[in-house]
Amino acid sequence: MEDLAGIESHPLVNQYPCRTPVWWARTGEVRKDPGWRGVTGRMIVLRIPKQFGRLEGKIASLLRAPREVRRPLDEMNSMLWELCDGSR
Repeated sequence: MEDLAGIESHPLVNQYPCRTPVWWARTGEVRKDPGWRGVTGRMIVLRIPKQFGRLEGKIASLLRAPREVRRPLDEMNSMLWELCDGSR
């Protein structure tokens, strides 16, 4: 990999990605274990609470809508989620 000119002076050189504060879990079987620290090879599911307005809340309670959205991540994004721990 070639060195990038001026990378040492870039304002984001010492910054690392971190996860957004949502509830998440590992699910399923171990698929492909890359052998990296902190990566399990399992799929990640994010649970995001819904923000209802007054009318939406009444309609959601009448229709018994779920109060959260579950978003399963694919294999690549699950690995990225596990790697974004703010320390790499």
